[in-house]
Amino acid sequence: MHTLKWIPLDPNVQTPLDITFQEADGRVYFTYPEGLSFGHLELDGVQVTGYMLPEADGMIHTLRPWMLTNDAGNRNKDLPNE
Repeated sequence: MHTLKWIPLDPNVQTPLDITFQEADGRVYFTYPEGLSFGHLELDGVQVTGYMLPEADGMIHTLRPWMLTNDAGNRNKDLPNE
């Protein structure tokens, strides 16, 4: 089971928020909800986006959870944060 969370840059503005998603074909599909503050997205505790203010425009985004593991099956905590 995966977790997808929006982590705000300023925790006084907004607390971390679980993002609703669907899984299919080894991918996670989601849209950003309205009202998010400036921050980043984490998948299974690993930052997968740079810091931004996402738009709730209804666009469907995808992530590939298998990209968070290395060849030995361990979670990769050294992903670049751009």
